[in-house]
Amino acid sequence: MKLSVIVISIYSINVLQRCITALKNLPGQDEMEIIVVRNEDRIDTEYTEIKTRFDGIHWIVTPVGCTVPDMRWRAITASCGDIVALLEDDCRVDEHWKTALLNAHEEDCIAVGGAVEPGNYTRGLDWSVYFCEFVRFMLPFPQHGTDALAGNNVSYKRVPLLDSTGDLSDSGFYDVFIHGQLGKAGHHLKSDSSVIVSNINSWAWRHVLNVPFNHGRGFAAMRVEQGTLWQRLLYAFATPLLPVLQVSRIFVHVTGRRRHVLEFFLSLPWTTLFCISWSAGEFIGYLAGPGDSLQQWH
Repeated sequence: MKLSVIVISIYSINVLQRCITALKNLPGQDEMEIIVVRNEDRIDTEYTEIKTRFDGIHWIVTPVGCTVPDMRWRAITASCGDIVALLEDDCRVDEHWKTALLNAHEEDCIAVGGAVEPGNYTRGLDWSVYFCEFVRFMLPFPQHGTDALAGNNVSYKRVPLLDSTGDLSDSGFYDVFIHGQLGKAGHHLKSDSSVIVSNINSWAWRHVLNVPFNHGRGFAAMRVEQGTLWQRLLYAFATPLLPVLQVSRIFVHVTGRRRHVLEFFLSLPWTTLFCISWSAGEFIGYLAGPGDSLQQWH
């Protein structure tokens, strides 16, 4: 099986270089296509220089303002592998990633989601973003069927995926909703703890304030797009409970896996801010729709 690896590049050139280097160190390069996608407004001298350091990579430049779901869909349709994997540039694959991924796809499943491990974080802010975004995918966890897969470490059988989704040129590839649709259609999706990446990012203030607000608003608006007014109101007026629920879920994951409990408590103020921001976004999204929040993910 030939593998197409799509790297959505939205962060610094430093993390992109580390991501590509790890991929280039994997065996079987002749059986792997690497596609890097970056918005035109992020093309600078550093990006131009990094392209000269790595051979055999398909570089895609998307228009200014193109969102991450749009970038994913453009790259998926441009890929040619039997299996297509989605990464983000702040993820570094481990040495067994490719082998584990292809072995997982020997089973009759349309999608495989892997583990997302924490990097060498030194700040509470970084730990809080990791906990809020990825704690569900922190090791250890059992291999099991689920549609809750990490959007930055997930792979699909390309032809069945395209047959199942249809044309997403207008909407983009929103992994959370795509996974739910695939599951409802009877496809088998699974998580596999042997397919491992490490997150190597360092985040800014906006990733606990602006970013979760926009993601929460966009998620809520898409969730109830076909819903009734009463459904919107019900969800909206339940959102004040979300911060407590979300922080509690994170605590259960961390203590249940017996890892990084101290880091959880040290980063708790940031984590609380993140969850409040997300909840406020959901509240607005249920009542007023997405606004321009869906265009902020780039």
